[in-house]
Amino acid sequence: MRMTPAKALLAGSSLAAAVTLHCGRDGGCSAGSSPDDYAPPQPTFEPTQVPDELPVQWALLRQADVFVYVEDSLFVEGGWQPQTIWSSYLVTWVERDDGDITQIEQACELVPGPVYIQTVFGTRIMETVIPDAVYANMPLAEWHARVTFPPDGEEGSSPVYQLFQSDYGPQYWVLGARLDDPVSESCPLSADDPAEWDQDQDNHPGVTVEQWIDGELDTLCYICSRTLYTFEPGTVFFDEGAHQITGSMVDVLIDQTRYGSDSEDFSGDDPMTEWNPEGRSWYWLIGLDGDATCDDVKAVFDLPDMPVP
Repeated sequence: MRMTPAKALLAGSSLAAAVTLHCGRDGGCSAGSSPDDYAPPQPTFEPTQVPDELPVQWALLRQADVFVYVEDSLFVEGGWQPQTIWSSYLVTWVERDDGDITQIEQACELVPGPVYIQTVFGTRIMETVIPDAVYANMPLAEWHARVTFPPDGEEGSSPVYQLFQSDYGPQYWVLGARLDDPVSESCPLSADDPAEWDQDQDNHPGVTVEQWIDGELDTLCYICSRTLYTFEPGTVFFDEGAHQITGSMVDVLIDQTRYGSDSEDFSGDDPMTEWNPEGRSWYWLIGLDGDATCDDVKAVFDLPDMPVP
């Protein structure tokens, strides 16, 4: 396997892909959506890579379908509501001495999709926005990966990509805390815990996220969030001018702690989230030319627009 950067065939090429929002099996759909809308996005792009050379940089998108528990109240019909969460990364591959790969991930964007809440006044759309300041202080993640090629002369087989679990267990992503063992340790329950981390450096515990209701900023919440991912091996293929890798996500665990908010009326209860095994959870990598940045990754994946002030 050659790990040298792939040569550009077309300078200034444009990579773009659409991600489709969907609603869940229990209702609460937005106008025009249906429970059958979930599907991996279909990319459109210009030729950028040479087929026989694997790139060293990739745009990575992960989609996790989950259920979020909405508390019942006088005006809100509580229960489990569907949500889709996207996260994108700039991936760099470095060849190891044993021939395997060290996969270095730089987090570029985390986009929680909308949650549709049923109230006595109709459906309200709740959206969460992660501040850009979080990514500036997001440590790089390093994982052990491998690409296994079929034997010479074997027809009809594709290379297989495998991302091995970390020394602790599944891959993880933690916002607002520094944990010694991110797989076994949950988010700190108190802002006084030494593991709490003001990651966006705004003098509030954890990270500050924006809660929007029907397109208007409602509350600023101070949280810790920990996510664990488990993946199946994926298939490496060359299609429409670029290397791609696709595979399934087979488990997601999310726990969160809310340390407070800027609203006296906002509940401080920790949200409950469960993986939706009947949803579509997957990962998708598209090869990039060398010296790519997170801006290039964002140009590849056209994630849903979240509210802005």
